[in-house]
Amino acid sequence: MIGLAMFSLLLTLTTINFPSIVQKTSLDATVVTTISDIKDQQLKAMVGADNTDGNFLSFGVYFEQDKYTLFRGNDYSPTNDTNFVVALGTPIRFQTINLPNSRIIFSVRNGEIQNFVNGQDSITFINTVTNGQKTVHFSKVGVVTGIN
Repeated sequence: MIGLAMFSLLLTLTTINFPSIVQKTSLDATVVTTISDIKDQQLKAMVGADNTDGNFLSFGVYFEQDKYTLFRGNDYSPTNDTNFVVALGTPIRFQTINLPNSRIIFSVRNGEIQNFVNGQDSITFINTVTNGQKTVHFSKVGVVTGIN
């Protein structure tokens, strides 16, 4: 009887805490995945990944509230068929996109962020269920300078 009571108590505690653990993990995983995609775009620009005509291209990321788009070139075009859209999983959203024109574009070869503006260098994620937030800051050279 005591064993059954202890098992019931543990099951109850696990059930109560499990959703909050899943929600926190979801936010953290989305932040890590997004940073990884951004760094991949920077690396493509730095190593000179090119298009079919041999010209080197810049690479960038365009942010919207519920998704971000990986693109090639010096400007984002929503109709470009080479774009790759990554949807944020529910309930994660971008709360604040504090970047010029909601995008980061990396320069060919040096990988620096084009048109970098101090103070416009971050994106904030929010979990709309738990209200947990994470803000990611970038430097001119594309380095993540802080996550808080």
